[in-house]
Amino acid sequence: MDPTTIAVVAIIAAAGSEILTLLPIRSNSWIQLLVMVLKVVARKKP
Repeated sequence: MDPTTIAVVAIIAAAGSEILTLLPIRSNSWIQLLVMVLKVVARKKP
């Protein structure tokens, strides 16, 4: 990856973290959101 791509990914991750704090969902970090999604997906499998 070139430095520009790494910078863009870092900016998107930081912006996403800030947006997560503004949303009315309980999770307040990427890890909590990922765990919540994985739990929902795991429940839907037979």
